[in-house]
Amino acid sequence: MYKKSLLATAMGLLSYNAISASQEADSVAPEMSSAYQQKQSVVANDYMVVAANPLAVQAGYEVLKNGGNACGCLNCCTNCFGTC
Repeated sequence: MYKKSLLATAMGLLSYNAISASQEADSVAPEMSSAYQQKQSVVANDYMVVAANPLAVQAGYEVLKNGGNACGCLNCCTNCFGTC
């Protein structure tokens, strides 16, 4: 009997925390945008590498230029900055 009431109390507390956490997150305003610039569309015939950092783009480009595939390009772009 004691185990059932303890389990019910624990489940109630966990569900309360989940509900209150989602409500707190809903009241937070979204982050302001920073330095967004509208750019022209780009079209590529063979391959394209897109990343926020130009050094990551260059690293991924070198992988594809030397015969690599998309997975190798992804690994190179993320690992060159230790973000993987």
